[in-house]
Amino acid sequence: MTLELIPAVDLMKGKVVRLYRGLATKAKIYYTNPLHAAQRWVREGAKTLHIIDLDAALGSGENIEQIEQIVKKLDVKVQVGGGIRSVEKAEKLIKTGVHRIIVGTKALSERGFAKELVYKYGAQRIVFALDYARNQVLIEGWTKQSGVKVKDAVEAVKQIGAEYILLTSKERDGTLLGPDYKTVEENSKNSNLKIIAAGGVRNIEHVLKLKQVGAYACILGTCLYEGTIRLKDAMKAVGEG
Repeated sequence: MTLELIPAVDLMKGKVVRLYRGLATKAKIYYTNPLHAAQRWVREGAKTLHIIDLDAALGSGENIEQIEQIVKKLDVKVQVGGGIRSVEKAEKLIKTGVHRIIVGTKALSERGFAKELVYKYGAQRIVFALDYARNQVLIEGWTKQSGVKVKDAVEAVKQIGAEYILLTSKERDGTLLGPDYKTVEENSKNSNLKIIAAGGVRNIEHVLKLKQVGAYACILGTCLYEGTIRLKDAMKAVGEG
């Protein structure tokens, strides 16, 4: 099985940024036009793009126009997250043409919300995102610890009917220090789940190790924007190119 590599296009105030360990105060701008970033990754072979509306996630606005522009102008699957806390917003994104929507910890606090999404759109259209630090799931835009362990949260969303789970190590996100292989491996052992790993990737060796420990897909962010990985080279290495 190949490992799908998914470039990240994180949006803040209409621009493409990368955060360091999830801190909005440490946002670095890479593109002032998100479409240009998206076009670059599609040209280099990306089959899916990972778009997070950071403003929506943090409750300080939204970047829906930029998302719609990318979805409508590019022939690529797009998964979108950030501030999706209602069925109405999920539906709006799906109707726009978004392939998969990413929902956060509201799926844990309001099981009815999560079950309705799975029932309405199917598990293949929903990604359950668990941001974590020190083995605890983070809430409220990854600013607070929930007291819930990662494995317990994974089991909870599995019971809801999850197929895709995005695991983001906030301690490693944007650091280029290497992924959290242990957590990925522990949760990828369940053959019913497709684990998407995020946080810490710097080089192709990191990508290959994620494939080895059972990840279904890997989000590539800072490593692409800083040039420590070329997308084409990484895709070839994992057998996707």
